[in-house]
Amino acid sequence: MSFSKIFLDKLPSAPTLAYNFAEYIVNFLNELKIKYNIKWKIKGKTGTLIRDPQKFYERLNWCLKVIDKRSLTPYQQKIISELQNFFIYTHEIYVMCKMLNYIIDEGGKILNDKIYIVPGNLPSSCVRFELNDEGMTLIYQAAILSPLLDKHHLRPDLIIIKDLVENMREFNDKYVSREKKPIVKCRALVADAKVIVSERDVKQLRSYEELFPEGSVFVIFALTSIPEEYKAKLVKWRVIVGGEFRKEFIKILNTLKT
Repeated sequence: MSFSKIFLDKLPSAPTLAYNFAEYIVNFLNELKIKYNIKWKIKGKTGTLIRDPQKFYERLNWCLKVIDKRSLTPYQQKIISELQNFFIYTHEIYVMCKMLNYIIDEGGKILNDKIYIVPGNLPSSCVRFELNDEGMTLIYQAAILSPLLDKHHLRPDLIIIKDLVENMREFNDKYVSREKKPIVKCRALVADAKVIVSERDVKQLRSYEELFPEGSVFVIFALTSIPEEYKAKLVKWRVIVGGEFRKEFIKILNTLKT
């Protein structure tokens, strides 16, 4: 069974969620533009669908109707796979925007004059902010580079650090070790947005644990429940399934600042 089939079987509400996520993202970013003169752009096909929530809903609804067919054309399979990825990226950006919204609601101030997002890809997006007189940075798709890594780089969906950095190059220069582990030299909130957690995801998340020093906080924002066998392997990770997470998020930020 393909991942796309599992994805749509486990999340039949995907079209409605896509609409709600996209609508929230656009409304929030437009509010930043109107109130604070912060320009924004989301690149690629994901950005196009986010700006048209109704079309996003209709495309995913089409997926639900055709996925159970015994034979799909290669073109249909390609479209379904792409839409699945667009949904995953939209969920990531939704969690990012919720975080920024909570920060503003707590009296925080975003310092960027623009927010430029490339869904699921590079360059990383850095959003600098102040909260309770502390400078911090939220990074989307944080591409951590070090010769100590087996792979060229690892990219947690979202991290927040207690410092102001302009871009990922500055982060890697200041906080990534080239000589010893843990590779990242500053504590961080490390968050990953997951639609469905698989065995492969568990390995990915465990690899992030080794990157960051003691005192870092690891959070999974999941849309579906995580099997107990996987939870047992992710004891360092807090799991938030759907819903609001303002209170816990702000509590974690305050812990990070101490």
